[in-house]
Amino acid sequence: MFYLLVLIISIVILTGCGLGNSEKTIASYNNIYEVTVNGDWVKADKGALNAKAELELKGLRTEKYVMILTDKASNFESYDDWCNNVISNNSNNYSFDESDVKQIKIADFDSKYVETEKEYNNTKMYMRIYFLNGKDNYSQLFMWTEVKNKDKVASEFDQILESLKYN
Repeated sequence: MFYLLVLIISIVILTGCGLGNSEKTIASYNNIYEVTVNGDWVKADKGALNAKAELELKGLRTEKYVMILTDKASNFESYDDWCNNVISNNSNNYSFDESDVKQIKIADFDSKYVETEKEYNNTKMYMRIYFLNGKDNYSQLFMWTEVKNKDKVASEFDQILESLKYN
């Protein structure tokens, strides 16, 4: 009986560990964006990371997060005007040199991104910030984790970015 119980517990643990590896597609709250994730990523409760976020993801076993904030393009003179506005309004949250900003194509849109590290509450955080030049919207895509998890989570961030769809 004891061995049967050990066997059952072992099967439950082993199969439970594999459940987090399935691929799933997650849509933003407004259904504008969609990403495909693997592993322990889940959609966070609306407003858990930022009250204005269109999409919020978090890891269940590793401290890692993804968030999208969106502004109407018509509220700004240009994409560059919006980028400058966002960066200056958030200088307390992240800082980087203009030379650190790189060009990238995301979901068929010319965009910009930067990687940076900053300490929050005595924890060193690694962040990727993407400035998406969308059809009718400009969006910030934030990805962050603790610096100690940077190498482990980098491929997950890449996969989320590559899967990003704009509906």
